[in-house]
Amino acid sequence: MIVQAQRILPVVIRRDTRLYLGKNPCSSCAGTCVGIVWMCNPGTTMGPPIWGPCNPDPTLRRVGDIFNQANALAIAGGKEGVGNNDYLQILNLHYVVDSDPTSGWITANSMMPSYTELPQSHVNFCWLAWGQNTQPQFVTSALAMLAGASISKIFHFDEKTKTIVSGAPIPPSWPMHPLRPVSRIDLSKISSYIATCL
Repeated sequence: MIVQAQRILPVVIRRDTRLYLGKNPCSSCAGTCVGIVWMCNPGTTMGPPIWGPCNPDPTLRRVGDIFNQANALAIAGGKEGVGNNDYLQILNLHYVVDSDPTSGWITANSMMPSYTELPQSHVNFCWLAWGQNTQPQFVTSALAMLAGASISKIFHFDEKTKTIVSGAPIPPSWPMHPLRPVSRIDLSKISSYIATCL
């Protein structure tokens, strides 16, 4: 798994984050986006000043594990699986790199809507996984951008029912964050679902 991203200044922003399964993706930003994982914020992980590899944090490692398992299940089921340059697009509700979630939201609010990233169109799936630490205006903006994209399947994991739910959550219900599952069965449900999308 390789995470590629870019850092832009003067506010530290992590942008164009991609998670590759291949060990040697091409360095020219090419490749095919097979899916989207839409989370809350970048945390403290940032990319280099020029787009390139960065060290994943626990959340991105968890997403990578789920993606890797989904690909293995897809191959076991007779599918071709993802290629070396295929990747997941990692989107966030905001892109400010900050170890303090509160100050991150304050900075993001002052910038909105000056910095956003649009979801790739014509991808196989979009997993909504931004958790409960959200602000409604950012969720509204994200859902509006989703409505303009051509995505085969949009889903989230409901923490109360422990099930995959098609479509976006209806507030005050929020999609579960990737670090929330405490048992392997939760992760296997998500991996199995994504495998059907590959």
